[in-house]
Formats: sequence, C-alpha cells, structure tokens
Amino acid sequence: MSQSLFDEITHFAAAADPTGAPRPGQPVHPDDATTALNRIGQRRAAGELIASAALQDLRTWVPAAISAGLSKTQVADAAGITRRTVYAILREAEEGGGGGARLSAPHGFTPPGPACRARLRAPGGRPGRRSGQ
Repeated sequence: MSQSLFDEITHFAAAADPTGAPRPGQPVHPDDATTALNRIGQRRAAGELIASAALQDLRTWVPAAISAGLSKTQVADAAGITRRTVYAILREAEEGGGGGARLSAPHGFTPPGPACRARLRAPGGRPGRRSGQ
C-alpha cells in the first residue's frame, strides 16, 4: 500500500470517529443517528481498504521472506497469520498469482470493490449507498 493512501485512510478514519454511543433509554434524534451511522460506515470502509492493502502486501512479502530463508513458522509469527495462510499464499504465488486460487481473508472479509472505494474518496461520500439513494 502506498504511504499516501495509508495516510489518507488513517486521517479519514480518525476524523470519522463518532462522539459516543447513545445511552440506553435516552431518545436519539434521527439526524444524530444518521450522522453516527454514516461515520461508522465510513470507518468500516476505511478499515476494509486497509485490510485489503495489507493482504496484497502479504502476497508480495510472504514469498520474498521464504526465499530469504525464513521458515514458514517465522513468517506466520511475524505477520500475525497462521501457517495455513502462509501455505495458501505460497500456493497462490506458485500458481501464478492473480489468476490462481483466491486467498480468502479471515471471517469472510471481502475487499471493497471500485464503487465503494470511489464513494469513500468522494467528499461527503457514504459507503454502502449508491448515489441517488
């Protein structure tokens, strides 16, 4: 991931932090709820972009680390992933990368598509909503 994209995402995520959760039993104004949910959705989308970029970096660095002489266990420990994931990344790289087997991220994570990234970058963009909705 490029440093400028990382800086943009982390700045965006910090600025989008909601002021706090509503208290149980206290009424919430619909505008406040909408604003908070929009911010939460933007933070979630920013997190998905970071996770997607990290997964791409793993696809580059895991094979390089193995080639440099690190064991699969060392790579897994250093990257905070399982050895099974290391083997999946290596198998994907062996099969030619992009056209081979898809490496799935934990917990059913799916990287955001181009439309979501475009909405995230747009001023006042709202991930999860298409324009005109």
